[in-house]
Amino acid sequence: MKIAAAFLMLLVSATGYAQDYPQRPVRVLVGYGAGGGMDAITRLVAPKLSAALGQPFVVENRPGGAGSVAAEALVASAPDGYTLMAGESGTLALPSLNSRVRIDPVKEFAPVGSICVLPMAFVVNPKLPAKTTAELIALLKASPGK
Repeated sequence: MKIAAAFLMLLVSATGYAQDYPQRPVRVLVGYGAGGGMDAITRLVAPKLSAALGQPFVVENRPGGAGSVAAEALVASAPDGYTLMAGESGTLALPSLNSRVRIDPVKEFAPVGSICVLPMAFVVNPKLPAKTTAELIALLKASPGK
């Protein structure tokens, strides 16, 4: 009897495979205009995802509000994996930079992968006396509000 029950459970569980993903095109939101860095990177990656997964990954630019327009569109989308967002670390700071942003990226987003890492640098007018990051910080602290 136990063997029959185990066989029946095995037979039933074999039909419970997860669906293949994706079954239809996937939108990839970019919070910046066409031709910018994030757009270019996303447009390089999207065809590779399409080829690997067999469905179009369509890049959709939603510029505005330093990425908040795209972020809000992502939060409003169905949580089905068919709307993704190519975001960057600045997306996490949106609520602290703009009081009109009504999303909490930490609670409402789930990171699923990393596309690339881009170096960033501080640049200043060469006439500014600061020549290092430490000197710049000291200068800013010595002159608050300027």
